Amino acid sequence: PHYVAELRPLTGRDAPVAEWLREHDAVARMYADIEGFLQHWLDALADDHRSYVTVAIGCTGGQHRSVFLVEQLARAFGDRWAALKRHRELDTE
Repeated sequence: PHYVAELRPLTGRDAPVAEWLREHDAVARMYADIEGFLQHWLDALADDHRSYVTVAIGCTGGQHRSVFLVEQLARAFGDRWAALKRHRELDTE
């Protein structure tokens, strides 16, 4: 969405951007890959007494795809694991 003029001023938290991203298979695959990795490894990491796991996601402008994916992952894992979200490009405002 960085290159779509009407979406550029919005973020991955905004419905038009989220809808645009949901229509793209590459975004769905990226989410599925990251979610699958975390589903597979989080219990093992906790069993190994790891106190935290850092997941970093980047995108062209830092406000669309990465924000959307982080919000979706936090929603998916937030009931079971503490999720601290930091959107570097948004948190500087």
